[in-house]
Amino acid sequence: MAGQRRDSKHRVLRRGESIRANGKYQFKYHVDGKAKFVYSWRLEPTGKNMTIRELVDRYMATKTGVKKTTKAGYNSVKNFLAKEPFGGRKISTLKTSDAKLFLSKLQQEDGKVTQAFIRFVEL
Repeated sequence: MAGQRRDSKHRVLRRGESIRANGKYQFKYHVDGKAKFVYSWRLEPTGKNMTIRELVDRYMATKTGVKKTTKAGYNSVKNFLAKEPFGGRKISTLKTSDAKLFLSKLQQEDGKVTQAFIRFVEL
């Protein structure tokens, strides 16, 4: 059996997927016996419309088997972000500097930030 087809970044190409010479991906499918193509610069769709809160929820869903106190800490971060306008921002519009400014504001003005919170946000 031959190896799996991969692109230049070693990602596995599935059935119907290929990469063009210019680096754009193409997906080929058939409708009524006619070939149709979809082109994209990304192999997988991204979460452009995902908010910070949704991203945190998704990250926390991957955390299984954590201690009760750790889970309580995660929930406090979720509750805090639910109250802040920052938590409702789209991740596609967010820059690293925005997150750093948000943390700086919390440390200086509110005094609510702990080291655990900073580590969680940096993930």
